[in-house]
Amino acid sequence: MFTIINALRIIISRYGFISLIVFNLGVADQVLAARDAGEKRECATCHIMWIKDFKRKDVKTLIPYDPMPVEITGKQDVVSTEKMCFSCHDGFVLDSRKSWKKGSHGHPVGMKPSRKIKIPTKDGKTVFPLNEDGKVYCGTCHTAHGVSWSEEDSPVFMRVRNKESGICLACHLDKSTGPAEGNHPVFKTMHKPLSEKLKMMGAQSGDKNTVICQTCHVAHGAKTSKSHLVVNPENDRLCSVCHEDKQSVINSKHDLRKSHPDAKNIKGHTAANLGVCSSCHVPHGANGPSLWAGQEADTNVDVTAAACLGCHSKNGIAKEKALTKYNHPVGMPITRTGINVVNGKWKSESVLYDPDKPSISLPLYDKHGKHVENDGDVGCGSCHDPHKKLSAEAKEDDNEKTKHKQVDFLRISENSGSKLCINCHIKERSILLSKHNPEIYKSDDDANTNVCESCHQVHHATTSPLWARDLGPGQASVESLCNDCHRKEGIAEKKLTGKHSHPVSVAAQKMSKSGLPLYGRNEASSGSVIDCATCHNLH
Repeated sequence: MFTIINALRIIISRYGFISLIVFNLGVADQVLAARDAGEKRECATCHIMWIKDFKRKDVKTLIPYDPMPVEITGKQDVVSTEKMCFSCHDGFVLDSRKSWKKGSHGHPVGMKPSRKIKIPTKDGKTVFPLNEDGKVYCGTCHTAHGVSWSEEDSPVFMRVRNKESGICLACHLDKSTGPAEGNHPVFKTMHKPLSEKLKMMGAQSGDKNTVICQTCHVAHGAKTSKSHLVVNPENDRLCSVCHEDKQSVINSKHDLRKSHPDAKNIKGHTAANLGVCSSCHVPHGANGPSLWAGQEADTNVDVTAAACLGCHSKNGIAKEKALTKYNHPVGMPITRTGINVVNGKWKSESVLYDPDKPSISLPLYDKHGKHVENDGDVGCGSCHDPHKKLSAEAKEDDNEKTKHKQVDFLRISENSGSKLCINCHIKERSILLSKHNPEIYKSDDDANTNVCESCHQVHHATTSPLWARDLGPGQASVESLCNDCHRKEGIAEKKLTGKHSHPVSVAAQKMSKSGLPLYGRNEASSGSVIDCATCHNLH
């Protein structure tokens, strides 16, 4: 019996099966001894000749032992072929059939790495070897002699310790550079833990619930061969799992599948064939930190507005909403409004700042268009949320006077109180209590206009101070703005300037230390003359 068992083991070794078949006939002590793998029990699973019984001198094997020649480390031979791997991973030792059965996809093998792949080296040797043809094979990433069996936070049978998707990042450096170079962030803390459903599909997170490569991708058992995603990418299912707060964009005007199905992203794919997210965003190779994949704006626009102006321009798909010359500025520091950002919260030293009703902290951006928590610049996204069809506040507002101001994609819904404007322009809040507030002077012309919009227009204004009214008579630039109301038959005709009034549009004399503002004779000229606003603070 002992001789038969030894013979079977030699057959197993010679024909390349790495699984050790253990026979337990429940008879001789010799059989029990044959099951002893010695001090290297795990190694003997593959290296069958390491079993103590094969070194005995008192027995003779049925078939002579003829060991295979030693192969050079890192070269593909019978030990590292796919068939050899699957001889255990077919369920005999570990059931990995979901990784290679029909409909599943794994990391490509049998092909040469592209130019984007940078295989690291150590001591002059590649860490992840290729076969003789320079192609990827199972042994490129896997080996039985890499990670120690005592390692608790990394899979064994890997060439190096795979912690936090380290093996992925070692070769795919072009995918790991973060939002600054158009790639999805890695090592960023997620708002909530991964769902059990995603974990069942193979998704993993970092130690501190951070995004890693394996949060979205799996090396074996992917649903698609193109991106190796943990779920089928149809309709951007994976995006919506984490970005639940962005789902209100579905069926809005920013859902290009509905509004512009023929629009193409930078990958050349049409919106009709994409999910709502992929029409505008791609996780890798995007234009800028917003992972933008839509049309590119002209290079001379501010980076904080570039994504929006790619569509909202005369040549864009949203040309009916194209901007004109006079619009709210972007790329301006929020500190110019008197606001400071402390730990992500907006604060102000202005006496008009109400600590019981603090400002809503809106997104700010750096010079590269990346969102920043502390002091930054105002961008389109500071006022607009491109994913929000209507704010919850607007949906709940049943006031007939304010319904017409519930504009899509605003972070704070417009209403009679100009909440969005005064959220930032704290120094101008006193306008709410003045006669320049249309709710106070009750002008029929401005019955449906909020306080700021009675004079200003955020987009498509008529002149530089975002003016929303007609220009009245006058020699100076501000005077012509004031005189649209302060003229005969104007809404402020009881407050006209008389024949003998302080002159305007005259050069200032010895006013450099007065602290009062001066203005240009026209929009293009520098500030050197007296105007209405030199003495009057309109707000």
